[in-house]
Amino acid sequence: MLAGCLLAAVLPIAIAAAAMVPVVGAYLFRRSAPGTLDRRFAVIVLALSGPVFFGPVVRVLLGPEWVKAETLLLAALFDLPTQGNVIMTEGGRTYVVAGNCSSLHNISMAILVVASLSQLLDIRGAWKLAACTALASLAVIAVNSVRLLMIAKMPDHFDYLHVGGGRTWFSWAAMLAMTGVTILSLRYVARGKT
Repeated sequence: MLAGCLLAAVLPIAIAAAAMVPVVGAYLFRRSAPGTLDRRFAVIVLALSGPVFFGPVVRVLLGPEWVKAETLLLAALFDLPTQGNVIMTEGGRTYVVAGNCSSLHNISMAILVVASLSQLLDIRGAWKLAACTALASLAVIAVNSVRLLMIAKMPDHFDYLHVGGGRTWFSWAAMLAMTGVTILSLRYVARGKT
């Protein structure tokens, strides 16, 4: 089986290689005993399949609905007029919130960060780790919402915030927020286990 996975990984077909990440993760998980380093490694590989495989698949299948929901969230929080996934600004401009503007990809990264740190630090408790993941996901949604709000409220800075240096700053802010929330919440969970 691993030989087939390796073959798929070297083919010049990205989806074939990406699909092998959860397969290898599941294989390693099934073949390892609970509490061992091998099992912890398998959990990290399974979490890696989020941004590599499942995130892009979910974005294709649920992306339009997710983006509409995220746009509605912006409308509700910041009193912005919207229609579907289109934000209308005070200046009369309209912006389409597309799949790449969504925080969906960063949520799969939040899952990876929580899984990796919890496994490296040997912190257990499925419900508590799910809460840590939810908090980290909310952090990236908040950062992305601020970015989209700034695009809507400052249309003259669209290029900077959408594809320029602002995008880079917000990417770093999302990563730092997600990692910071994860570290703080895992510290809290770890204190509870003693």
